[in-house]
Amino acid sequence: MDSDPRSEVAQHRTAIAEAQRMTGFDSATWRTATSDPLMRSTIVGALVLASVPDMAEVTERFERVSRVVPALRQRIVSGDGLSTPHLAVDPDFDLTYHLVHLAAPAGTGWGWVLDEARAQSMADFDHDRPLWRATVLDGLPHGKAVLLLKVHHAIVDGEGLMLLLANLVDFTDPATDPGPMPEAPTADALTPIDVTIASGVEDAEHSASVLHEFVHGVAPATLTALRHPRDTVERIATTAASLATAAEIPTGPMSPIMRERSSRYRFGTLSFPFAAMKERGKAGGHTVN
Repeated sequence: MDSDPRSEVAQHRTAIAEAQRMTGFDSATWRTATSDPLMRSTIVGALVLASVPDMAEVTERFERVSRVVPALRQRIVSGDGLSTPHLAVDPDFDLTYHLVHLAAPAGTGWGWVLDEARAQSMADFDHDRPLWRATVLDGLPHGKAVLLLKVHHAIVDGEGLMLLLANLVDFTDPATDPGPMPEAPTADALTPIDVTIASGVEDAEHSASVLHEFVHGVAPATLTALRHPRDTVERIATTAASLATAAEIPTGPMSPIMRERSSRYRFGTLSFPFAAMKERGKAGGHTVN
């Protein structure tokens, strides 16, 4: 007995219903970073801790945050390369894969932290898992520790990273009771075929909507063109030039700063007299930012 194609499409659309369609910018960031290692959009943040944290508490914090911040449990599912990728909850999510605890080798210091951050930033993510990694580094001078947080720009930006850190750290004394552990999100059994079929249906529906609007706008547009032919020609030329610019596919980095970029780099630190900078800024009616 032959299956009903409409039923199959409905099943794929049901599978994709709970997934999150990536925005145009995030999708472009993901595609560019995937195809060109020099364009990887990796964010690495370092939070210096006054002492080595209790790893059981750190694990509990990340478990909690991963249940309320969707990006920490979502993986990217791509279709045929033309359809828009989707974010779906990873059915094989394993916190121990993303959260790591390392001790500094004897005799090393802050330089080792920079080297570890550099090595992590130069390494790509496992594309079949959520795109983040957290590493607690201890054994540092004066009993301090560092939390390295590595995320892909396709799932979070710099502001989002700061909000994520704010959810991990409790600045109150004594610490605030966070309440019961939230429920873990339901995993999505989403496949590339689901994304391809559902995206195709969505694109067809969008095209039909655009065609409907176009048909209803033809008569007024034609009347305007007859009344103001010169203005109409100028608008068409301007629009065509804008579309050509937007559709142009760059063959390399467009910024001169990026043309000398390579996969070889190092991290370093610069120290500034913060108090003096703050005083200068205040005198001029400004903040340090």
